[in-house]
Amino acid sequence: MSIQRLPAWRNVEDAILSGTYTYGDLIPYGELFAMLGMPKPELSDRADAMESWRLSVLQERASLVEHMLKQHAMMLETENGVGIRILLPSEQTGAAERTLRKELTRSLRAHRDRISNVAYDRLTPAQQKENTDAQVRIAQRVDALRAIEHSRLIAKPK
Repeated sequence: MSIQRLPAWRNVEDAILSGTYTYGDLIPYGELFAMLGMPKPELSDRADAMESWRLSVLQERASLVEHMLKQHAMMLETENGVGIRILLPSEQTGAAERTLRKELTRSLRAHRDRISNVAYDRLTPAQQKENTDAQVRIAQRVDALRAIEHSRLIAKPK
């Protein structure tokens, strides 16, 4: 049995750096949980125990992902229901771009909702103008993002 390091994600880092896993490999969840020293609770366990375990795993995973990217230039990506994969260097740029698009879209949508769902009749005329101007600015940002995506799709080699 190997010695468990703390924080637990260091055990996964050790496995990657020792060559147990490398670029392109998938680390199945079962192996990941074992390296973290966090076996998955049984279905019969209490809901709060399952939630506590889930949050602990997410925290360890987030720390591992950030550390591996910043310290070792290795990007890890979750494959839902399967595990985490160490992306090939040639895949990192595309994965980062996809993540950026998702995050920008989500953020712009949330911002638009906060600006457009205002009790408009309770605003002064100056506040109404400020709100309308903000709605126009967010719409312009959304349109600019769409134009960038559209030009990117058109310019993409076949």
